Amino acid sequence: MSGSSHVAHREAPSYEAVRAAQSGYVYDRAPMLVYWELTRACDLACRHCRAEAVVNRDPDELTTDEARALLRQVLDFGPPLPHMVFTGGDPTNIHHLDRDEEFLIELPKSVQIVQLLTSHGRTG
Repeated sequence: MSGSSHVAHREAPSYEAVRAAQSGYVYDRAPMLVYWELTRACDLACRHCRAEAVVNRDPDELTTDEARALLRQVLDFGPPLPHMVFTGGDPTNIHHLDRDEEFLIELPKSVQIVQLLTSHGRTG
């Protein structure tokens, strides 16, 4: 024997396979992040806003029932659930938060959806 050993060579897994194994996400089945632009309405409506915000809500925005149905579709992805980023305009100004706190806050929290909310941050 020459002293050399034989090591079986295996092909390295793809980057996608490694990432999916690490995080549990299967991108063919579900996204890792969902950005939901709830409204373009924002009381500031800055000219530089990337959302092209406007002062008043569009009458064609989703109703509470339509928004709930969309959220249920996200839940249908199954675990691990994607992180939800609620954005807009300013999503804190929409009617869903005023009338139905459970819609955006309690329901996602109860099913362990990670929630992020982007707002202009101004109060009052």
